[in-house]
Amino acid sequence: MRMWPKTIRRKIVSYSLLIILIMSVITAYATFNARSMSRDVDELYRSTVASQAMQSDLEFTEKYLVEYLSTKTSDSLREFIKYENRFRADLAPLNRTAKPDETALLEKNLVVVGTGYLEEADAAISAKRGRNIPVYIAAYEESDKSAAVLRYLIGRISSVRFNQSLAAYEDFNARTEALIRLVTLMIASAVILTVLIVIVYSRRIADPIIRLAHAANEIARGNFDDRIAVRSADDEIATMAEAFITMQESIRRYVAELHEKAEVEKNLMEERFQMLHMKNLLKNAELDALQSQINPHFLFNTMNAAIQLAVVEDAERTRLFLEHLSAFLRFTMRPLSNTVTLGEELTALDSYIYLLKIRFPDRISFTIDRDEGTETVRIPSLILQPLVENSVLHGLSERESGGEVGITARRDDGRIRVDVSDNGSGMSADQVAELLRVRPERAEQTDHGAAADPMETAVREEQADVGRIHGIGLRNVIDRLRLFYGIEDCVRIQSRRNEGTVVSLYLPAFHKREEAS
Repeated sequence: MRMWPKTIRRKIVSYSLLIILIMSVITAYATFNARSMSRDVDELYRSTVASQAMQSDLEFTEKYLVEYLSTKTSDSLREFIKYENRFRADLAPLNRTAKPDETALLEKNLVVVGTGYLEEADAAISAKRGRNIPVYIAAYEESDKSAAVLRYLIGRISSVRFNQSLAAYEDFNARTEALIRLVTLMIASAVILTVLIVIVYSRRIADPIIRLAHAANEIARGNFDDRIAVRSADDEIATMAEAFITMQESIRRYVAELHEKAEVEKNLMEERFQMLHMKNLLKNAELDALQSQINPHFLFNTMNAAIQLAVVEDAERTRLFLEHLSAFLRFTMRPLSNTVTLGEELTALDSYIYLLKIRFPDRISFTIDRDEGTETVRIPSLILQPLVENSVLHGLSERESGGEVGITARRDDGRIRVDVSDNGSGMSADQVAELLRVRPERAEQTDHGAAADPMETAVREEQADVGRIHGIGLRNVIDRLRLFYGIEDCVRIQSRRNEGTVVSLYLPAFHKREEAS
């Protein structure tokens, strides 16, 4: 859930509410303490007033008791009952339990003596009304003694409460002074805090605006690299700073693009001036290319003349040798990126083997065996000759006689399997693994399938390394086949030391180029 952005308005409201809250707390604290002290003083005041009322009610009760006993009038009796009830009501709220407090003990004694006094007064009234003179006189004397005790107790309670009032007044004054000092300190702290908040917040607003103004002046001077620091905040100033940085970056990129375009236009102008020179060089290159085409034609024409000469001189073996050499050279002059049928490749291989037999007449024997219908499959050009050459130059180089090289083409589970085998020195398992290892650049091309011309890379490497005929090694043949078919498992090698080697090519019966056509 997205938080509500901390806008400047919201911050102002928040800080204002914080200040109001602080002042409210101070006011509430002062009010609470003032009311607490007021309640204490009010309680003491009510206690003093209650003591004076009890004193007054006791005096009137005594007065009307004596008056009734003397005159026995109904008015005095009514007034006695009235003040008796009031005095009884005055005793009702007083403490009646034993507490470790002088006032509480005095109140308890006052309740006990006051209750006894009222009972004795009632007994005197009843005896008077019954004309029992000795009883009412005795009851009156007891009530008079109790009244004296009550006056003492009431006076003592009044004195204690007066002293408590004085102490409370002094405490009230002390607490008032302390409260005034505390409230003054809190108000001063609130004022200082408010000033600090105003200063800090004003700086947080003003400083980014000043930096933005400075950055704007730098842009006006053409300096686009003076970046401003954006505070990690979520308010209008931070948003404006981010927008300013975005604008600054856009202007910088635009100016850089203008410089790049100017540089490109400059380079284009230079290229235009070079075009005329390049055209002249191109014409010279075309002339050189025509000249380079003359040399192979001259070679083949010369070989044809030699063949005719051999016919005229009845040199049959020389004629056959020259014919096979000419045919093989014509086949190798084709671009290696072109495809040929397996039959064409085997025909060229026949010519190459004929030349090898002339060179090694007794050391090596060659056999070629193919199934019917395998000649039509299309393969990269010049694939089998390097394998045969590798067997002759490396596998059978140490044999003086008895060397064998076999080439077979068979149908195998929907594919064409071509084996080139020899009984030479063989290879180690590490050498075989290294030959079959997929190089990273080859694997990437294989994973993406064949490119528009998958032979070009391998052809350039082969031609740059060792030449067109004898230098195309086994490793490059494997790479070319993998590039051409887009699969890795198209070549397998079985070899043992001093037992020979079999290189098996697994060729799809229909290549995807043929299916597309």
